[in-house]
Amino acid sequence: MQTLYSQVIQCPLYARVAQFIRDAGLLRGIRHIDLALSGGADSVCMTVLLWAFVKQNAPEITLRAHHIRHHLREGDDADARVSRDLAQLLGIPFIQTDLSWERLPDSDVEAQAREARYECFMKALAEVDSAALALAHHGDENLETALWRLGRGCGIDGLTLSSKRVQNGITLIRPMLAVGKRDICQTLTALGIAWVEDPSNQSLKYRRNFIRHKVLPSLEQCASSPECLYRSLINIGRDAVAVSALSECIAHECMIYDGAWFCPRACWVSLGEAAQSQVLRHAARSVFAGHCPDAAFIARALEMISARKQSWRIAADGCIAIGWSRDGISVWRNNMNFENRFALKLDLPATEVNVWNLCKLTCFKMVPETPLKNTTSSIYIDAETLCGELMIRPACEFPQLRTATGNLCKTREALRSQGVPDAWRQNWPVLCAGNTPLWVLGGMRTLEASPARAGMPCLAVSVIWR
Repeated sequence: MQTLYSQVIQCPLYARVAQFIRDAGLLRGIRHIDLALSGGADSVCMTVLLWAFVKQNAPEITLRAHHIRHHLREGDDADARVSRDLAQLLGIPFIQTDLSWERLPDSDVEAQAREARYECFMKALAEVDSAALALAHHGDENLETALWRLGRGCGIDGLTLSSKRVQNGITLIRPMLAVGKRDICQTLTALGIAWVEDPSNQSLKYRRNFIRHKVLPSLEQCASSPECLYRSLINIGRDAVAVSALSECIAHECMIYDGAWFCPRACWVSLGEAAQSQVLRHAARSVFAGHCPDAAFIARALEMISARKQSWRIAADGCIAIGWSRDGISVWRNNMNFENRFALKLDLPATEVNVWNLCKLTCFKMVPETPLKNTTSSIYIDAETLCGELMIRPACEFPQLRTATGNLCKTREALRSQGVPDAWRQNWPVLCAGNTPLWVLGGMRTLEASPARAGMPCLAVSVIWR
């Protein structure tokens, strides 16, 4: 064991992988790692190198080898045997999961097997704190992925494999992205460690194999070295993470409620078209967890916004709506519901509340020396006419409202005239005194909100929108 450890840490490949692990911070915050060990050269090499790295640099991290047996081909018991023997050689725990499943007709068996495999890995780590799953994808496979996804019209955020990301609470790490298949096999041969070759890897009927055997050799001839290609893809992956993080930050800052997002027009225009697309995508994900609108929907929404059309678009699945107004861009979850009504406790000198994370409302009592003019951002109400507890209630509780001039109007029509998006009209906040509506925030004053008089106590209410 000690002899193998000494041999491994002296390998040139180990030095490259170790440097990549440090540079990418792959093991930061990790206490346990499950090694996805298939028995093939890639996973065998990853297991050996990661075992040596943890032994040398992070002995507090626990390791476990996890082998998934798919039962898709004869002789796959050799994969399990090689995996088990390697775990025993390295002195790490070993578990095996045997899949029992039926291939769906006309399905992509590779994709189906991959989905079942990941489900098993995630289930095994579900109850483990600070856990990671180590995957053996290497630089050549990253190149294959990039070419394959380029052929499908992929954007930067999905072009390459990420070295570290979190999925369902489990951290996925790929420590082998800076090295290629040739070096992996040469290293295992030099160490005298056996692996199993999957015969399906040579079949050109699979698109990935065609790229691997027919396209990559020509690409590598055009590059200074395969390592340069690997490094370029790693840099692209890091740039994609940075762009995604910045876009998510902007999207988060513009969130006004769990289910609604608004970006002021000045901020939106400053982003530029490319950034707008990314921010819009992240905004959609923010208002509806797990949702990812397709590129065509985002393109149509951007076209609508650019043309300043007074309408909105709803995603094909009916989950997300995107709207334009002269004040800014809105993204909201379809059939969104705000919280229930809540009371405003008027504690002198002033009460300041956050209304559903939509706006900041300030209320205080005062005695004006001269008559005060109401605006869309502030209102002054004769305090002596108020009857009942001050409350914020959703507009849906008031089918009709009586305007300050005495005209009766439908609440939805009043909100539409104020430019409130249709999906929000049901729950738009209304300031009330008990059951009596006083002011549609940001818009109409009702007849019941008697105007303030000079020299008499009044209630001053102002609103600042996010």
